[in-house]
Amino acid sequence: MADADSRSRRRTVATRVLLSYALVTAAFALSAGWGVLSQRNAAKEADLMRSGYLPLSLALRDLVANQDTWNTQLNHITTARNPADKKVWFETSLRIGRPKTFGEVRAAIARAFSGSGDESAQRVGSDLSSEASGIEEFLAQDRELLGKLFDALDRGEAARADSLRDELVTRGAQGKKRMSQLEQRVGHNVDQLLDAARQRERLAIRLLLALSGFTLLVGAAMALYARRVLRPLAQVTDRAKAVARGDLTPHPVVASPDEIGELATTFEGMVAAIARANEQLLSSERLATIGKMAAHVTHEVRNPLSSIALNVELLEEELDGRDDAKEAVTLLKAIKAEVERLTALTEQYLSVARRRPLRLEEEQIGE
Repeated sequence: MADADSRSRRRTVATRVLLSYALVTAAFALSAGWGVLSQRNAAKEADLMRSGYLPLSLALRDLVANQDTWNTQLNHITTARNPADKKVWFETSLRIGRPKTFGEVRAAIARAFSGSGDESAQRVGSDLSSEASGIEEFLAQDRELLGKLFDALDRGEAARADSLRDELVTRGAQGKKRMSQLEQRVGHNVDQLLDAARQRERLAIRLLLALSGFTLLVGAAMALYARRVLRPLAQVTDRAKAVARGDLTPHPVVASPDEIGELATTFEGMVAAIARANEQLLSSERLATIGKMAAHVTHEVRNPLSSIALNVELLEEELDGRDDAKEAVTLLKAIKAEVERLTALTEQYLSVARRRPLRLEEEQIGE
């Protein structure tokens, strides 16, 4: 029972190698996952720059440039030879130019910030959109002043026209200032985004290098671990080659709490069994040789003993009844006793060479 429990708790070679592979795979997956995450963040930032901030910056630049053109045209409106042509340009700008440019700005702000899941970015987008709407509402009042300016020019009221022109130029300068501030704010956000991207890039490079080094260390450690786990198998293989060459001397068992250790223990037990079998075989061969020699010697000795015993009996018959042969009869009896002793001894030697007969007895199968 205890042996079964120890086997259930023991980790097999396959399990240990699989765990090593899983650890290396986890380290590699960690490095690859961080790389993918960094690439996704970089792609999001690049998409934000391409589809959000870049169009917004271009739209704000166009808005500032249009306002510069507006202010330039206002500076020369009172000295123009044909104010009607200027009136058409200003009306077209108020009806088409400004609404289109402000619409592009709002659309760029929406693309840049509205789709973001970051609450702070959405707040920034809302502030920028409110500021752009405020500038547009502020400049919308130019329409009324511009109408009054062209009325004054039509009536020839030069002083009033100059006053209205100066007011419009002042308002245009204020509008341009607010536009420039909005453009600078967007530029500042772009600079912050680029700085954050650079910092994340440096951090990502450091982390990737650290994770790559960690992965290499884990891989090297697991390779050494797998080599250490499988090293006893090479020792068992070398031991098997030595046994195949005839080396049956006992060796210490490889200490390994897995199938390799069990294999080594079983193999050494097999080698010990083979060594014992060889010793038994050698002992049997020796006994068989001794038996053959005993049978041969006994056969060679029994023939002279039989002849001596026969001759002793003949001499006893010749000397039987003679008074002067008592001493000779005594000697013959002594010789006969020694011959019988030697004959019994040869019987003992023959019993070694002979196969003993089977001794059969009845037994109970159930017992």
